[in-house]
Amino acid sequence: MPRPGQPGAMTFEKANITEFLRRWNIECDTFGLSEEERCVNLPLYCVPETQDIVEILGGYVARDWKMLQKELKALFSQYDKKKVTLSALTEIVKLGAASQTELNVFVIKFAAMSEMLKTRGLLTDGERVRRFVEGLPHVERRRVMEFCLTKGWSLSMDSEYAELPDFECDDIRDSTPPLTVRAPVRLWGRCGVCR
Repeated sequence: MPRPGQPGAMTFEKANITEFLRRWNIECDTFGLSEEERCVNLPLYCVPETQDIVEILGGYVARDWKMLQKELKALFSQYDKKKVTLSALTEIVKLGAASQTELNVFVIKFAAMSEMLKTRGLLTDGERVRRFVEGLPHVERRRVMEFCLTKGWSLSMDSEYAELPDFECDDIRDSTPPLTVRAPVRLWGRCGVCR
């Protein structure tokens, strides 16, 4: 285990305690540290301001690793960077549209994050479809739009007259050449456009 301050050594600076503790536990498991040793060594891997706080917590004083983790999360989880947010999804869409990520990676990340946001009620099906198409590289986006037009589907959020996309339909597979995506993810059922 790298010593504090050495290249590759972990440092806790108050933000992202959940991720820090996950990585700290992996590191300690790898090097065979007991729960007591995890408590004793943790302050050495903190910036001075955080080190002072850790050393006065009940879990640290009692050398109770489970208790210390709970106390740390209670104190610092407010500074955790949330991984599943609308702004994080927007970033995935931007990278996809700019072809700065492989199409397969875009589809997998988008599917996972948009499903979680939809489950939380932060994203509608229509918004999910629109953002997915928006995140496709230009050539693929054009193909999807052309296909939707031939089916009379609308990807517009305010269209009252056009039919909404039916990604469950059976004939979609035979109607257009698929994008080259080899991801084991289905966004909205059997969509042959992005299979």
